[in-house]
Amino acid sequence: MNGLIGGIILSSGRSSRMLGVDKGTVSLAGEPLLERVIGRFLPQVDCLAINTAAEYAAEYGLPLIADKIPGFHGPLMGVWSAFEHPSLQKVDRLAVVPCDGPFLPADLVIKLNDRMDDEDADVVVVSYEDQWQPTFSLWHRRAAGQIRTTIQQGRNIGLRAMIRELKSAMLEWPLQEPPPFFNINSPHDLSAAEKLL
Repeated sequence: MNGLIGGIILSSGRSSRMLGVDKGTVSLAGEPLLERVIGRFLPQVDCLAINTAAEYAAEYGLPLIADKIPGFHGPLMGVWSAFEHPSLQKVDRLAVVPCDGPFLPADLVIKLNDRMDDEDADVVVVSYEDQWQPTFSLWHRRAAGQIRTTIQQGRNIGLRAMIRELKSAMLEWPLQEPPPFFNINSPHDLSAAEKLL
């Protein structure tokens, strides 16, 4: 691996489909989603932070990174805010996962990183069953300047659009059970995840 790899857990969305309940606090098999994701993600990175302004997340002892511009601007704002934060200033690459992905693979970061090395890419994103999974991705620090410029220009674009503007690579992930990139966005998804467990 070249340089330090930091991790950021995206946890600053509206949670509108979860009826306004912060998804990080939602319990799956008796464990809060955020706690479960931390447990699976922390061993894979050199340092970890949480993209949230929610005070409850402080109990995990990790740096909390609020979006640099208040309001709900989507996950790209979380990526930029992480690159700009003092706790992650020394990282060369930034691995990104959502707080509502309880089955994320234990070897996700090393495979993303290997793909980045192979392709000399600015960003590597998972593709699963022919679908992009942009919130499971790895970003090189050299992409931070273009992300900053995009946001400062007022272009409120998403991760997919930003990925298309950078030198990107896909990491095709094989089928697994439970589905490794399953997201819990609603009470229905939570029930489905309980069954998968």
